[in-house]
Amino acid sequence: MAEDRKFAFALFDDRDDATVAKTGPAYRLLRDLGIKSTKTVWPLKSEPGYRFFAQSLLDHEYFDFIRELQADGFEIGYHGARTGDNPRSVTHEAFDVFREKIDHNPMTYTQHAASIENLYPGNRRTRIPILESLLAGRSQHSKFVGDDPDNPYFGAIFA
Repeated sequence: MAEDRKFAFALFDDRDDATVAKTGPAYRLLRDLGIKSTKTVWPLKSEPGYRFFAQSLLDHEYFDFIRELQADGFEIGYHGARTGDNPRSVTHEAFDVFREKIDHNPMTYTQHAASIENLYPGNRRTRIPILESLLAGRSQHSKFVGDDPDNPYFGAIFA
């Protein structure tokens, strides 16, 4: 049992561009090898034109695939409502869809790197000055607003 194990290995995917055709073979291989991981999802369909347009829990084929993974012991995590920026109202809807489809609240969440609703994104991910400078230059937004109570994106991750 657990005392016989020498190490742990964790996988947590980034669901950008994920479709059954693209990710299905890898997850089936992991399952066949007995390796469980966290598979993140977008509950809502992304609007066409976004760089990372992929399947969501509202796509029947993708939802069936995700439920298969869940039944096989994979954790289903949350990677935001959908690609792009999502105000609190959209995030509320996404959490409702997640709960309806997955049967519980997300246990894990990883923010989509460029979504404006992120909490402590960009240079605020660290308090190390040199890293703050490097991260600030990589941001697609000049300001993230997930912690600004006067903004409609405020607290979206806590919907």
